[in-house]
Amino acid sequence: MFGLSKGVRIFGAASMGALRAAECSAFGMVGLGEIYEGFASGILENDADVAQSHAPAEMGFIPLSEPLVNVRATISRCLQRSQITSAEHDQLQDSAIGIFFKDRTYRRVVQSAIPDADRAGVVLAVLRANNVNVKLHDAQLLVETVIGAPNSRFIPEFSWTFEATSVWNAMFSIARPGRLRRTSLRRSLDERVWRMCVRTS
Repeated sequence: MFGLSKGVRIFGAASMGALRAAECSAFGMVGLGEIYEGFASGILENDADVAQSHAPAEMGFIPLSEPLVNVRATISRCLQRSQITSAEHDQLQDSAIGIFFKDRTYRRVVQSAIPDADRAGVVLAVLRANNVNVKLHDAQLLVETVIGAPNSRFIPEFSWTFEATSVWNAMFSIARPGRLRRTSLRRSLDERVWRMCVRTS
């Protein structure tokens, strides 16, 4: 909201950014991609739909689970290609929704939905071969949009104004005249935002 009030172009897509864009579109934030459209329309409802666990930086942040948006799209593609039955589609979708995001893998989804071991092996291979990465596609769209966006601020003409709360002022030491140099403020903001990201990751 602070950035928007200053004419900064704020985009959101692919994950939590898509959810925030759906929440803040009325205030000028721009949402992009299929996941954003899902949140905006109400098909997707909370962060559990896009949550995904991953390894630490030392291991290259490799994914350890599958986000629900990707799994649901993959299952639907397999049905469209007649590689799974309608009943299997429904069972797999229910299974995916019922598994905690940190534990959700294609193997766990199939094991929970398909009791026959032989058929489960076939279905697992089908899902992996038809994997749909909605988050990646939306992220790529976001990067392309940011690159193509004007390298300048816009003139904010909103019916609302940003109201700095006491918490905001305490966290960011809002640049009152003479209080902070511009570079000092930027460094302070960067450090505080980084700590917030670490706490919430």
